[in-house]
Amino acid sequence: MALNTLISVPNISLITTGVVLEGGDGFGFIRDLRSPEMINQLKSMNNHDVPVILVTSNDTDKDRLNGYQVGASDFIQKPWSRGHLLAHAESLLGQDDELAGMSVLVADDSPTARTFISNCISRLGVTIHEVDDGDLALEFLKTNKVDLVVTDLNMPRMGGDALCLKIRGELGLTDLPVIFLSGNQDKGTIISLFKMGATDYLIKPFLQEELMARLRVHLDRAKLMQALRDEVETETTDLSFWTDAKDEIIDQDNGKGKQPRILLVDDGPVNLIVGTKILQSLGCLVQTACTGEEAITCVEASLAGIPFDIILMDLMMPGISGIEATRRIRRMEKALPQDAGNNPVPIIALSSAFAKDKNEECLKAGMTAFHAKPMKSEKILAEIQRWTEAAV
Repeated sequence: MALNTLISVPNISLITTGVVLEGGDGFGFIRDLRSPEMINQLKSMNNHDVPVILVTSNDTDKDRLNGYQVGASDFIQKPWSRGHLLAHAESLLGQDDELAGMSVLVADDSPTARTFISNCISRLGVTIHEVDDGDLALEFLKTNKVDLVVTDLNMPRMGGDALCLKIRGELGLTDLPVIFLSGNQDKGTIISLFKMGATDYLIKPFLQEELMARLRVHLDRAKLMQALRDEVETETTDLSFWTDAKDEIIDQDNGKGKQPRILLVDDGPVNLIVGTKILQSLGCLVQTACTGEEAITCVEASLAGIPFDIILMDLMMPGISGIEATRRIRRMEKALPQDAGNNPVPIIALSSAFAKDKNEECLKAGMTAFHAKPMKSEKILAEIQRWTEAAV
């Protein structure tokens, strides 16, 4: 019945199916759906590449591997909540553009593995290039720039280990993340790969969520490192901007030439390096904190002496989040004598991707404004000028 519907009703966006079905099972249905004959038949209805969520009460690694091998896009376990199901559906239907513009090279001799890996990566919004062995991967890298390489260990002609050595040595790409995917669990082999220059190693079979989480971490880091390189390049090629910006922000601050005091809060070391460099180049005095707890301590100390002019607060941190840290800072400020001219310090939320449901929560917690990562000098300059002036 489902296949008949797909043949007759155009532009289906999403399919959910149980594992146990009358007259068959969900795995067989997806296998039929992904067969070359059915794909050709469904193209006229634009239903040839519809994502499928398997809904099951028995969510096991074996079933997940079986489902991904036949072409399932996601799993959800019964009983499910409305929000849980919607989150999975939105993840499949709405492509994440946070990492748009980045590219990943996938090297694996198994078409099934390449398809599974590419389906996962495409949901991160990146461009994907596929090759089936190390030789082709090396030739591609000689003429094309990518942000991350995902490679199988054992492939015909050149394997992933030899490819990694050539990436680090022959091509000199020492910072390019290289992620290995392999069924080899030998610790000696894994250690030797890290010595060759591997960035990460996942043992097959692995869960889709695990792969996506690992890839996102390395892509986020690659993006931030590129931002750092861009800022350094800008500083060395256009010194006039930094000089003008520094003079402008100091002259603007109450007309007294006082350097704005900024508290930069982020659990990412690279974020702190990039942010501190930019803020100092703009003439700011910068103090950093890498946790919500540390941020609260810094603010408490400043309230007893010289308060901060602005706090730049990361939202997503382990322990006390940026939102909770903001709530506690606002409570501390309210406890101060109101006749002493104590104004709430502007707290600007930092995040690489603002969810609509977070905006209202941030504002209710007491945050003042939002600034997207990675930090850009021109935009953060405008924010500092705006809120130091508003605090006068």
